[in-house]
Amino acid sequence: MRAKMSCNAMQRGIEWRMDKIQDAIQSLRRTLSQSEIARRTGIAQHKISRWESGGVPAGASDALKLIELAKEVEAATQAKEAAE
Repeated sequence: MRAKMSCNAMQRGIEWRMDKIQDAIQSLRRTLSQSEIARRTGIAQHKISRWESGGVPAGASDALKLIELAKEVEAATQAKEAAE
């Protein structure tokens, strides 16, 4: 029973991470292409495409790169809007 609970907990963690990754990609795609995201994060474009369509979950370091870029782009967008 304990192994099953751990497996379920792991699945929930993966699903949560995928939601965050997809949120970050959706946010970035408002202003950047997949190629630009790949260039700026060092993550292969085909991985970004797969994640955007709900494919295989990202590794922790790649997920952090996407989330950090999303934060940077959002901050830049807010600064630009505030300046206008």
